[in-house]
Parts: sequence; C-alpha cells; structure tokens
Amino acid sequence: MALTRIGPYEVERELGSGGMGTVYLARHTTTGRVAAVKVLPAAMSREPGFVARFTREIDALHTVSSPHIVELYDSGVDGDTYFYAMEYVEGETLTDRLERENRLPWRQVVDIGVQVCRALKAAHNAGVIHRDLKPSNLMLTPDGQVKLADFGVAQIFAGGKLTATGGVVGTAEYMSPDQAEGKRATKQSDIYALGAVMYAMLTGRPPFTGKSALDIAQKHRFGQFDSPRRFVPEIPTWLDEVVCKCLAKNP
Repeated sequence: MALTRIGPYEVERELGSGGMGTVYLARHTTTGRVAAVKVLPAAMSREPGFVARFTREIDALHTVSSPHIVELYDSGVDGDTYFYAMEYVEGETLTDRLERENRLPWRQVVDIGVQVCRALKAAHNAGVIHRDLKPSNLMLTPDGQVKLADFGVAQIFAGGKLTATGGVVGTAEYMSPDQAEGKRATKQSDIYALGAVMYAMLTGRPPFTGKSALDIAQKHRFGQFDSPRRFVPEIPTWLDEVVCKCLAKNP
C-alpha cells in the first residue's frame, strides 16, 4: 500500500530508495514546508543495529551546519516507522552529472571541490567524519551550489561502540586505505575520498576499478593510480598535485 502520510508530513511522491530506507517528497501539514523525508522501513525498525545507524545519521545532521550540507528539519517515530525530514534540494547528484557528461571541465571541478571542502570543514569542526563521500551523496543545484548528504555511516568523535574498528565501512571506489583495512576513519579518510571524487570528475573514472569491492579495496591499500594529467593533460600541474596528495597512501 502506498505511503500517504508520515508523522506531520503528507507524502507527494517517492524520490528514491536504498539499503537504509526510502526518501519521499512531502509537505508539512501545518507549515506547508516542502521536505525530503527519509523513512526507515518497519522491518528494519525491529533491528537495533539499523535503528542505531539511522539515529546516528540524525545525530550527525543535528550536529553539523553549513550551506553545503543538507539541513535537518525534524525527526520522529510514527507507529513503528522511524523518519526524519530534511531540506529538499532541487537538482541532480554528481553521479547524474558524470553519467551525462563523463568528465567535467577542471575549473568546475575546482569549484565543486572547494564547496565540498567547506562541507567537510564544517562537519570535522563539529566532530563528525562522513566516511562515505562519493558522487551519489553530492547534490548539485541548478545555480551551482553543492550540498553534501547521507550521513548514514558518519562517525561522531568519541561516539562509543558504534564507531569501533574492525568493520569495513564506505563505498569501494572512494574508500580510503585505512577504511579498506578496517581501521577507524579519521578526517584524512574524508580527504582521501575527496581526492577520489575529484579524480573521477577530472578523468571520468575513479582512481581504481576492479572485479569486486574487495579487489578495489586492495588497490586502494597497495595499488598505484595514473595521475589525472595522464588522461587530461590540459589540467594545471598544481591541480594534479592536489588530487595526488589527497590520494596519498600515507594520510
């Protein structure tokens, strides 16, 4: 049965779904404010691990504030359904842009990269590490603004057992070597992911690809990538050096 209401929000349509829930375009019944409402499915709400991760995402969004991070409006539980409402961003993901254009002009890459840096700076200053920076988590508005979203695997400094080491967290193509090894993520883990995202924007491909996530993770730990200028010789040397420095094995 189609979902028509979540807490104080009337659902207009589904925006997308993933492993940790579904996002709907909805409108607050009292204020009329439009929001993107993320819902944890009822089946997952019976699993403490999923609820803890969902709650951690809400905590991370509560903690950070930046024009380049999606704003949290409110959160709650409707029956056995956990949800939170956030800013609805008009536009497309960086993944959408890259699928359409393959690679981006280097000046545009710099502009997007600087905005992502501002988002990460705000998060890190608030004690939050994103841990899953990738093109699908970056929203691009029609006027060129970048918004970082999806703090579902974010790590909050001194956050207790949920941030324990020993588990691999992140997306293989943009995962830092320390995360690939199962170590605790640091601010530098996000910087490495930023380098991988900038590499993909410049060249049209991530620094490492492979037949499996494990194969790619091993390449992040031990492999060598070709510098962006090998594929796109017209980019400035300094930009090539910035990306390569972000992607250094030693953080």
